[in-house]
Amino acid sequence: MKNKLAKFIANKPTKIGELIILPQNSEKSYLLCHYDKHLQLLNSDFSGLKCLKSTKEIDEFVRISKENYYRPLKAEKNLSSDWFVDIPNKETLLFILHQFYPVSIGLWIAYLEEKLKICPFEEKAFRQSGRYQITQKAKKKEIEAMVSEICDKKCLKIPLWMNKSLPSQALKIQEIPLFCRESCTYFMSQIQKKLKK
Repeated sequence: MKNKLAKFIANKPTKIGELIILPQNSEKSYLLCHYDKHLQLLNSDFSGLKCLKSTKEIDEFVRISKENYYRPLKAEKNLSSDWFVDIPNKETLLFILHQFYPVSIGLWIAYLEEKLKICPFEEKAFRQSGRYQITQKAKKKEIEAMVSEICDKKCLKIPLWMNKSLPSQALKIQEIPLFCRESCTYFMSQIQKKLKK
């Protein structure tokens, strides 16, 4: 997985979610930062940016939004931008990307290899028990409304389980898309709350 990721990036700046990977030193090391700050780092300007140095520091950072509240979705569109990570090699890059966007690289590679298994909402709801069993009663319009409210407005992942397709490439930059193969726990909890009202 790490080799496929490194080969794809090569020597090109690569966007993933709100992040951008900037290859350094003949592709052996990388800088990772918020996309909004990548031009600053390309000019070797680190002023006003905090270097996140430990996995614990990164874990704590990704939990809080730029508005200083808890982020229930790892791919929510609200990361702070005043930071960067200095990454020594492709192994560490893969690990740190997993901290920001868990399993995203694995899902992307599976998608490219046409091995990504999609779980429709109905199938996910059928597997639920206990308090989430009520999600089996969700109607198509209710699901679509929740997708619009959560997935489209808040989350950077593409909900393939709702037959959403890849958006057109708006940026003139290499990009790794974030895929969602099944409705997440947060989505299911919000559907459950709506149906209980």
